[in-house]
Amino acid sequence: MRKAVAFISAVVVTYLTAVLLVSQFNMARISELGHAISLPDRLQTIWSDWLGMLSTYLPLIVVAFLIAFVFTAFILQRFVARSAVLYLLAGFVAILALHLIANSVFGIVAIAPTRTVIGLVAQGTAGALGACLFYRLAWPTT
Repeated sequence: MRKAVAFISAVVVTYLTAVLLVSQFNMARISELGHAISLPDRLQTIWSDWLGMLSTYLPLIVVAFLIAFVFTAFILQRFVARSAVLYLLAGFVAILALHLIANSVFGIVAIAPTRTVIGLVAQGTAGALGACLFYRLAWPTT
């Protein structure tokens, strides 16, 4: 049960962080065009993005994390001791792979900020943050 709660928490934190970053990157591009964006507009955009991406991005994060965490557990059981760093890396790579695979298989960039390296790394960082939370919640005493 603890690992299930940890997994759900990791997915939610990753989703909220990743979409927050998407919103901020997109608004930064708009600001570069000379348009001022007020705080209420920023908050409304973030809220709309969180709701708008629920049915697409959230399930993709679930699948990416399932694959990454199962693979990581397999590696850890056979070769090394439990490692927060390995889970953090797994979360980062899972979200990066999600975007890179979608781009190469479907020829689309579903999330505009991932067209840049910094946008892609920002999304991976959201995955690493969620994976770190997963590790801390799943094994709280280590």
